Order: sequence, then structure tokens, then C-alpha cells
Amino acid sequence: MSVFTSLEKPIIQTFLDQFDLGTLLRYEGAAHGIENTNYFITTQEANNQQGHFVLTLFEQLTAAEIPFYIELLESLQKAGLPVPAALRDQRGRNLFTLAKKPCILVPRFKGHHVEQANLQQCSILAKRWQKSISQRNH
Repeated sequence: MSVFTSLEKPIIQTFLDQFDLGTLLRYEGAAHGIENTNYFITTQEANNQQGHFVLTLFEQLTAAEIPFYIELLESLQKAGLPVPAALRDQRGRNLFTLAKKPCILVPRFKGHHVEQANLQQCSILAKRWQKSISQRNH
């Protein structure tokens, strides 16, 4: 498992309270990843819906290095690509610190981790990218 920094439930709930995402139901360390700590988070929202998120603590990057990646993900998402952009809290922030590590919270997408993208997956991504560029130019 790729959990380098352990977090307890009360710390995660306090962190989630900044987003108004409901009550923490469960969290588990994600097995994938080689340099960051990732937790899969499930919340119970006020309307009885469940929320699914990924909390990433950056083990190598500094807080000064992360905004580039946050902005890249936001740009790709705005272009119509299915990427998990960092969520903003109630005050508009999207970069945080937990256990003295910079961290972000992103929506958790359905699916599974892809070790090696195949030609079809790359083709779908390229078509979406082309479509988003085409729409922005018109």
C-alpha cells in the first residue's frame, strides 16, 4: 500500500468540514501510487447521497510546486477532459496542509487505475481534446 503518512478519522473529518461535504463514513489508503499518500474518502451528505473523493498528500513536492499541477488539471477539465480537478473549500482555497504535507481533495471517478494506456484509450482522449479545442476556437 502506498500510504506514507497516516491520518486518523477526526483529522480527516475536520479537514472535510471546510468543504461542507457531509460526514465521513469511511476512508482507506489507496494501493496505487509511488510517491504520494492517497486516501479514498466516502462521505454521507445531508441529502443522504454519498460523496466519493480522493485525498492526496504530497510526499515529495513542496506547496510552491503544486499550483502548476492544480492549474493544469483545471485547464484540462475546462477543456472537457475527464480529469479530477482539485476541489475548492468554502473560502475558495484548493491547496491545503495536513500532517505538515501539502494536500488536495479531488472527486473520485468511477473506474480503475490504468497501468498502461492502450491505443483505444489514447484515441478517445485525443478526440476529446480535439473537440474541446475546436469548440474554444468557434
